[in-house]
Order: sequence, then structure tokens, then C-alpha cells
Amino acid sequence: MIAYGALPVAESPADTTELDFTVFTNVDGLPVLEVRAVEVDEWGNIWVGTEGGGLAVGQGEGATWATYPSFQLEPENIRSLLGRADTLWVCTDEGLALITTRMTADWSDDEIDLFTESDGLANADVNVALVADSILWVGTVDGLNRVRLDGLGDPAQWQVIRMEDGLASDVVLSLAVQPGLVWAGTDEGISRWDGSQWVSQLAGLEVRQVAVGGDSVWATTDDGVWRYHVDGGWSDVTGELPLRDAVAVHVDSGGHVWIGLGSGRTSSRRLYGEGLARRGGDGWERYLSNGLASNAVADAVLDLDGTLWCTHFPGGVSHLTAEGWETFTRATTEGMLGSDFVLWCAVDSRGDKWFGTWGGGVSRLTADGQWLLYDQDNSPLQTELVGALTVDRHDNVWIFDYQNALYVRSGDDSTWTRLDLAGEDAIFDIAVDEQDIVWTGSYDRGIRRLDYAGTLNDPSDDAVTAYSVEHGLASPGVRAVANGAGATMWFGTTGGASQFDGTDFTTYRRATSGLLSDFVSDVVVDGWGCVWFLTDGGVSVLEPGGIWRSYTSQNSGLVSGTIGDWSNALLIDESQERAWIGTVWGLSCLSFIPPFPRPDGLASVRAYPNPFVPSLGHRIVHFASLPEDAEVCIFGLGGELVWESGRGAVSNGEISWSVVNSRGKEVAGGIYIYLVRVAGGEVRTGRVAVVR
Repeated sequence: MIAYGALPVAESPADTTELDFTVFTNVDGLPVLEVRAVEVDEWGNIWVGTEGGGLAVGQGEGATWATYPSFQLEPENIRSLLGRADTLWVCTDEGLALITTRMTADWSDDEIDLFTESDGLANADVNVALVADSILWVGTVDGLNRVRLDGLGDPAQWQVIRMEDGLASDVVLSLAVQPGLVWAGTDEGISRWDGSQWVSQLAGLEVRQVAVGGDSVWATTDDGVWRYHVDGGWSDVTGELPLRDAVAVHVDSGGHVWIGLGSGRTSSRRLYGEGLARRGGDGWERYLSNGLASNAVADAVLDLDGTLWCTHFPGGVSHLTAEGWETFTRATTEGMLGSDFVLWCAVDSRGDKWFGTWGGGVSRLTADGQWLLYDQDNSPLQTELVGALTVDRHDNVWIFDYQNALYVRSGDDSTWTRLDLAGEDAIFDIAVDEQDIVWTGSYDRGIRRLDYAGTLNDPSDDAVTAYSVEHGLASPGVRAVANGAGATMWFGTTGGASQFDGTDFTTYRRATSGLLSDFVSDVVVDGWGCVWFLTDGGVSVLEPGGIWRSYTSQNSGLVSGTIGDWSNALLIDESQERAWIGTVWGLSCLSFIPPFPRPDGLASVRAYPNPFVPSLGHRIVHFASLPEDAEVCIFGLGGELVWESGRGAVSNGEISWSVVNSRGKEVAGGIYIYLVRVAGGEVRTGRVAVVR
């Protein structure tokens, strides 16, 4: 298999005609992806500070990236940057570095001074620096420093300011300056210095960043965005924003206020950034990441046309069209996408997309573009926290609503039924095999096997079997369930991957196999018999014959090996011979060469929905699991040819029949014979019932 670079993505659907976004990742030469600071010097060079990767320099508009030599600047965790003339101030967790570039592009003649506690700093863990009127202000985790630039070399010239001096807190996160005023944002409010005393405000708020524009001061906090005006003091303007959570703020030369949306440095959700918002004369505009609704990808599926859909936690839904990315959020669907925290997506035989959301129930986008919402008001769901969702081959929708209840919405008559899984707790994944057996993986109670005996709406004859570590399962924490060949099932757990052949379990762990990590969040078995595992270390593939291959951000174009708590975004597009991998950092596309031709020929070909019932919304019969050179012929019971696809009709392993004859007229109700054949002469036949 051959890995290529990360997927090039299209522009956001927001109106950004006056803006041109170019995205750079570690694939383009950045040392790591977690960028904490950016500064542009007077020659147009872009300086980027990272978390764990040190300092990088992008030279010129095309940004050919190079990592600043570690022997020059040893600290790797950069907090912020400040450029001034031919110098660059670098705030790190090991001190404040001053790089004098001498106005050359030759790093070897740079002069670097690193200031720590012994040089007068309050603390070597530095968050921010500011120069105003020949005075350097430095915010640390244990106080604020003030020193004249001509006194840098004398520790006695460094003044330390702390809470006893009037500062809101000793942890200083941000700095800004107005004429005659210095603003210091801390983790417990903001303080203002007027040249003689400190005055503290916004008590109890973590002030992440501060920016000055005209006669206003803007502050992003852990409780929204606040604005200070000389005539009215502080006011909470969070309600104007498209999202509440805000981190960064900047006021440009045109007076536009830019807000970076996402979680702050103290939050466990800091990976899930939500893009940019810009405030101009007409209110706020939102600019999303790369055209995706969010970089945090939770699930990915292909629709009946073979195009890609991604869900985000948070961020909504993204759809890759021929023109680029189309995004859907709760706001753009007028609330019909019940929440922007979307965990699951599944596609039924009509082409309808079903979305399981966290806090908004189940949303449905029909093939003709209509949005529908199923929540506590119009369905039996007891809560709108949907933990798992799938659609089986009969278009039955299986839903776990995080109240220990599994529901199924019948594809035939839209009846809802609650099913008992013998005290099941949180379900992470659901799969339905070819024998209509339902398999669920739970948070910490292993696997449940549900045989509903063909009576979907009658739970009285249901049989439930439980499996866990005592039966051979790798771990009771099951994150993924997948169908394998025949009666084989695969399970991804927090302690490895397990294969179940109907009788016994076989377990794969990092220590005893080629698995990258024991935390497996998704498993997919492709048409060649390869088993794909999405882990928190990257993607591992087990080929028939026991050969292991692995893909990480170090040996391939995988954007990151970091997955979220709810990441199930591993999708194999067999017709295009590529894999889509979603992580908390974005989406990657891996092109691969299959190890050998499909092993099963036409053995797995099936037609669905069967029977075909237009009154239930059926519009197309799909013939699935087809090789690329297959064609389909439809015959009446008398042997007459009704319709044929011809060669070259296979898309995403399927051929679609609109249930019409060769003249485009609807066929009458009855039984029809289908014949699938390939160039080598192999054929397979079956029956399709049409009920009108």
C-alpha cells in the first residue's frame, strides 16, 4: 500500500470573497501541528511558535518552511511571539528569549539571549511579552515584570508586580496597551495600569487575550467576549457571536475585530477549534477551517453517489461535492440538525442520510434535500444524547439514546420499538450482520448479541447473549463493532482488537502483533479481506496471510494520529482504492494498492431493498459488492430482457436500477430475475420482488 499526502480541501462556504486562506500543516514542513503563536517580521517572514516543536520560519508568501535550529533556541514549547525591528521576543516555558537577527537570513550570525529568574524574571514560564515606550512588560505564571530596554542586562532593573501590588492574579496571560494605559489579563480578571496605580475588573474571569482598537478594548475570556469603552466601561458582547467559546482576539488596521473560536488552554477540549469570526459593520461573519465544518472528525460515510460525508464533534456536518465542501450546522438548517455535536452518520437505500447528534436527537436529510428531526417531542427517545446509530440492510434505523435504551425505527412502517439488552449501559457502536443479528459494543460491559428472531416489533422472543473478557474479549470497553467475512465479527476495544468466529475470540495487541496501539476506536473490513484499525497511534492494516502495515503522521501524509473520544472516522472507498481517516486535527485521504484481486468474486453480490416497495419511499434497487467490470441484466419470469446496465456502470462497488425497463417506463409489480456477470464469464443470479 502507498500513502500520499493529506487531502487538499476546498474553501469554506461562507462568503470569503475578500479573503484567501492557505492552510499549512506538518506535511508542508511545520515541525508539529499545534501552533501557539504567529508573528510576521518587516521582511514578510512568518515566525511560528509551536507546542513541542520549537520555532519555525516561513520565508516569503509561498511559505517554504524551515525549523529554527534547536542548537540556536533550545526551548520547544513556545507560548507567544513579539517582533520589533530586527529582534524577536520568544515567550517559552523555560524563559524569555531575545533573538537579534541582524537583518540577515543567515541564522548562524543571530544573537540569542535567554532571560530566566536569575536575570530578573518573576518566573521562567513566560506567557506573553509587550514593548511600549521603551519598556518591556513580561507576563509569567507568577507575576508581571517591567523593565526598561536599556536595563535588560541588570537584574536589579527588573520590577516584579504581583497581587499585593494590585494585580488581579499572579498568573498573567495577556497584555495590551492604550495611550497612557497598560492592560494585563490574568486567570482571575483584568488589571489596568494608568501610570500610578492598578485597577482590577472582570473578577473571576480567565482573560485569555486582550486587543485594542480605537477607544475600545476587547477581551476573550472563559465566559465569552467582553468590550471596554471609555464612556461605558465593560459590557458582555458574547450574545452577538456565532459561538460562545472564544480564545484569540485581534483588531486589524481596518477596525475589524477577529475572534478565534474554540476552547482555551485550560480546557480538555482545546483541540476542537471552531474557526474564526470577524466583526465588521454588518455584524459577525464566521470563517471555518479549510472548508470542513470542523477539524474534529467523528464519522465518515459515502452516500449512494459515492461522495463523502463527515460529521464533527463539534462543528456539524461536511459534504464533499464536485464544487468543494458544503457544510450544515444547526443554524444553517434552522435547528433541523439538532446539534452541532454530530457523532454518527448512516445512509439508507433511499439515499437518506441519518445523523446521530449529542444533545439534538436524530436528524435526517432526505435524498430530495428535506431535513427532518426526531427528538423527545415526536419520538420515543428519552434523551436527545445519541451515543450510537446505524442503518441495516432493511433500512431499519438502530439508535442508542444514552438512557440505557436501544430503539429501532422500522424501515417498513416507521414503527418505533424499544429493545431490551439486559441492562446494557453506554453503547459506543452498533452493527447488524447479514443474518440480521444485532451486535453492540458498550463502554465497560463488553458485547451484546441480539437475535430478534425476525420479529422486529415483538421483543418478547428476543434472545440476548453477552460476551466479555472471560470469553476472550480483549477489553470490556468496546469502541467499534464491524462485520467480517461470513459469521466473523471484529471488535475494537480500549485494550486491543478481537476477532470472533462465532465460537472463539482471537485477540491482537500492540505487544503481540503489528497493531500501533491498544486503543482501537474503529474497525473496517474491506472487500479484499484486509482489516483496518483506527487507533490513537495511527492506522494499522492486517492483510490476509498475517501481514501488518501501519500509517502514522511520521511515515505518511496522515495529518495526525490523534483521535478523539468519539472518533469512528475510518472509511474505505473500495471503488477508488482509497481510505478516509478523520482525527481531531482534520481529514486525510490514503490511496492504496490492493494486495490482490477480490477473493470472493460475485459471491457477496446482493440486491436491496428487496422487496422494492415504492409506497415505503423506495426509489432505486442497488446491486452491491460488485467488481469494477460487472454488469447487471434484469429479466422477466418469461425470460424477456427488461433492462441492462452495460459495462462501466459500477460506482462505489454498486449498480443502481431505477426499476424501469429499457425504454425508461416503470415496470409492473412482480418477480424479476437479475443476472450479474463479469468479463471473465462468472455469473450470479437472484430475484427481486417489486410490490406496487
